[in-house]
Amino acid sequence: MSKSQHHMTRSGAGGFNAYDGIVQHVLLHFHLVNEHVCPILDANNSVASCPKDIPFEVVWIVVGLALVIGGILWWRRTARVPVSIR
Repeated sequence: MSKSQHHMTRSGAGGFNAYDGIVQHVLLHFHLVNEHVCPILDANNSVASCPKDIPFEVVWIVVGLALVIGGILWWRRTARVPVSIR
């Protein structure tokens, strides 16, 4: 795997984490990042019903976005073709 492919793979994994955190956790309430912090067994998978999970959700989304941004920046840096000066 080349360096640019490695960085785009990292960016794709970060994109999945960001999508998972924003869409599936916050908007659709499919599941929580850490379901063990809720004292209520049936927390309705909502961040509103389990505020102790909010720090985990924030970290999950921030790490995902950091991977996306870092992967794209490293890919742009490694994918540049050097221009020869005549």
